[in-house]
Amino acid sequence: MQKSSVIKAQAQKYLSGGNLDKALAEYEKLLAMDDVDPYDFVLAGDVQLKKGATDKALVLYGQAVDAYEKVGLYKNAAAIGKRVLRLDPSLCEMYKRLGRIRASEGLVTEAAQDFLKYHEIMLRNGDREGATEGLELACKAMPRDAALSEKLAKFYEEADRTADAARELARISQVMRDRGDEEKAASFYERALQLDAEALSMPVVEEESRTEEPAPEKSSAVPAEETIEAPGEVSATDEEEAKKDSPVEIPEEFRSGSINVKEKVRFRPPAIDIAEVLKQFKAQVDSKVGTDDYQCRYDLGVTYKEMGLFEEALNEFRVAAADDKQRAKAFEMAGLCHFEMNEYEEALEAFRRALQERTRQDEDYPGLCFNLGVTLEAMGRTEEALDTFKEVASINPEFPGLASKLLILGRQGGGTSEQIA
Repeated sequence: MQKSSVIKAQAQKYLSGGNLDKALAEYEKLLAMDDVDPYDFVLAGDVQLKKGATDKALVLYGQAVDAYEKVGLYKNAAAIGKRVLRLDPSLCEMYKRLGRIRASEGLVTEAAQDFLKYHEIMLRNGDREGATEGLELACKAMPRDAALSEKLAKFYEEADRTADAARELARISQVMRDRGDEEKAASFYERALQLDAEALSMPVVEEESRTEEPAPEKSSAVPAEETIEAPGEVSATDEEEAKKDSPVEIPEEFRSGSINVKEKVRFRPPAIDIAEVLKQFKAQVDSKVGTDDYQCRYDLGVTYKEMGLFEEALNEFRVAAADDKQRAKAFEMAGLCHFEMNEYEEALEAFRRALQERTRQDEDYPGLCFNLGVTLEAMGRTEEALDTFKEVASINPEFPGLASKLLILGRQGGGTSEQIA
């Protein structure tokens, strides 16, 4: 059996020659191997996308997300998940997957945002059950967000799930109590009692089938080994002070701490010096890859970018840009890195330099032009962005995401930009 490196080299040769079918056939050989590199799914998906087979590309990108998750490369999985949603925003299940991926990294704020996007799409589609699930996941990601909990309780109440609504309000009342806001705490608890007082006295059994609770968000203020004190355990002095100072009558059940919110403490492995690991990795690469091996430098830059290491990726793309064959796509990838870093001026310059290497007849010209338009839009230069999107339409009116851009900028004179990666 051929080595994967040989197959990849042959695939790249076919790609350089514009033979997409033969390049895809080589990548399919890689995907048939027992030990598949997750990035091989991405490469095959990119070829399908160039062929115009978006549906097939989406399937391959989804398999890449699965493969990256399986080996614990969550940043890579999230990056490809974002690409899937840019190609087809209707695939709302990907928002839920992205939320779980980010939660696995401890990025609970970003996870909650993804779950809320899923909630909003489900709500627009008239799927109240799915919308409620999105809110539940968001609340699990950020269990101390009172606004989210209130919203979830409202959804429960509207669905006649008063017991669940009462328990959620009681839970957030405990959070308010931990914060020292006795007035809000009492208010939440009284509302819970009014909804279903009986539900508050019943023990809640966690369902094993539910999604695992995400790890707590990383914070330098709390040592990893520190245990979290169980809410509800207050001293007699604290309780007396609360009674004396609070202008609101607090129910006895609330004072006694009968609502007990348990926060799981997870083991955290020792911190890894990422900078040192990266330094060693780069040293190994430099020892094996010469500065004139432009294809390898470009591929390495793509790898760094997928890992979120944009500065390292830019260094590789700068080297690769010295080669005529790699220059256009190296500048394009540099532009994408700058965009991710919110460096829009630099992104604009990189995309323009990439376009200088291409003509309107080149296959990747519309994509470069579209990215240029997105960058102009992000900079607030809506008229220039609209003109750029119109140029894309004159070449490929079916380009993914183009119709919505033309509609938004044409009717409203601007809008929020889509992130590109």
